[in-house]
Amino acid sequence: MADLIAHLHRGMAEPFRRPDWDCCAYVADWVLAATGIDPAADLRGAYHTLAA
Repeated sequence: MADLIAHLHRGMAEPFRRPDWDCCAYVADWVLAATGIDPAADLRGAYHTLAA
């Protein structure tokens, strides 16, 4: 639980920016850290803006 709380605190300190730090990557980063499985592997690097 402490790891999740630390992840949430880091997230609150970061500005929202695509594609490195947005709502999808943020959650996927936690899942990756917690399980070793990246649910956004196919999305990383595939978009840069709202349009693509």
